[in-house]
Amino acid sequence: MNHSSSARTFFAIIGALFIALLVGTLQPATTQAQGSTIKINFQISGASTPSGYLADTGQTYGNRGGGYSYGWNSDHTDVTRERAVHSDQRYDTLAHFHNGGRWEIALPNGTYTVKTVIGDPSHGDTTHTLNVEGVNYWTNQSLVANEFGSKTLPVTVSDGRLTLNSGSAADKQTKITFLEITPGGTPPPTATAAPPNCDPEVHLTGSILSNNTTGRIINSSSSCTYDVGMASYRKFDEIIDNQEIFDWVETTIGPNQTIEVSVDLPNCATQIDLFYGDVLLSLNGQRYGTRLLAARHINGTNYCQPVPEGNCPAGDLTAL
Repeated sequence: MNHSSSARTFFAIIGALFIALLVGTLQPATTQAQGSTIKINFQISGASTPSGYLADTGQTYGNRGGGYSYGWNSDHTDVTRERAVHSDQRYDTLAHFHNGGRWEIALPNGTYTVKTVIGDPSHGDTTHTLNVEGVNYWTNQSLVANEFGSKTLPVTVSDGRLTLNSGSAADKQTKITFLEITPGGTPPPTATAAPPNCDPEVHLTGSILSNNTTGRIINSSSSCTYDVGMASYRKFDEIIDNQEIFDWVETTIGPNQTIEVSVDLPNCATQIDLFYGDVLLSLNGQRYGTRLLAARHINGTNYCQPVPEGNCPAGDLTAL
């Protein structure tokens, strides 16, 4: 038996295994290619995470396990929040962007449809600027407390990471609540393509039909799509802040479309609002303002009565 040859073979095998192990160790972590939506909830450490979401607690970029690598370019744990006022945990938690802050997640190169939601259920004293992979979502967007901005746009990843930033916004102005990333979608227009001039106040008109339960919305734009909706509010008196939401519907209206939406109504004094953007679940201290397409008050002074505890009339979500 040639002991020298056997030794060389043994050490060659050991060397090959060591190199393979070293290469595997040094390989940068990359988020696994996902066939379904990746959902990120921005929250404080220790808060409950909504079902189906991954928690981001403001830590710097790193391997989060499960094939996911994401995080911030600097420590943001000091600007994560949980307000404990909203029934939907996704809207109750958030993270501010520090000035120059950047959040990233490792993804295979390609086109993604990205939904972002901004806002704060308790405070409305900031303006929000957000860019996703170079695509501007909002610039200096003002929102009152418990009003949220939601936008879904296609973006293209070409460097192995999806990147969010708040541009030149001041420290802690932009607040992000949650993020949803879906592979695929139509690639965004190139830099040389002129974006559509979208102005919902110009393009959208609305009316409430004679049956009071149905609203009609017309979009005169040939290129813009808008979020729209309709809501009914129970009136206990003539003070708008005291009204409680009874039923609502949210949908989108495409270019050159006319749509009809419907809501249920209580058997008492009611305010009915047709609007664009997000529904206001409460009118306490906030209004639709210029987002209101049409409004109607019905049933005069037949004011609604508070719902006894334990009773929940059909369609009345405020008693849940």
